[in-house]
Amino acid sequence: MSPFYYQVKIQVAPDILSDYLSWLKVHIDEMLALGLFEEASIFKAQSIGDPEAQESLTVFYAYRQEQNLQTYLKEYAPRMRSSMPENFQGKLHFERYQLTGVSVE
Repeated sequence: MSPFYYQVKIQVAPDILSDYLSWLKVHIDEMLALGLFEEASIFKAQSIGDPEAQESLTVFYAYRQEQNLQTYLKEYAPRMRSSMPENFQGKLHFERYQLTGVSVE
């Protein structure tokens, strides 16, 4: 198990969800091909108490060395983020986090 995760939470407009998921699969493959992340998992979240809430996706990228995320952010993130098709722009909202395991004793 990796000690670090790069979490990307994405709110997606309903009218592009299917197309975005197809693009996201290719994007994740490209992210893993960089050699900085070991694996990726994608989750779809739905609100329990608010049926009108917009669906969101969360992608977790696992990595072992903290420097891997810094390398990605500095050397690759601008290019990877700009590769998104224009028809998705304005229909997505992103939040990004670095997650580190916590030992509870």
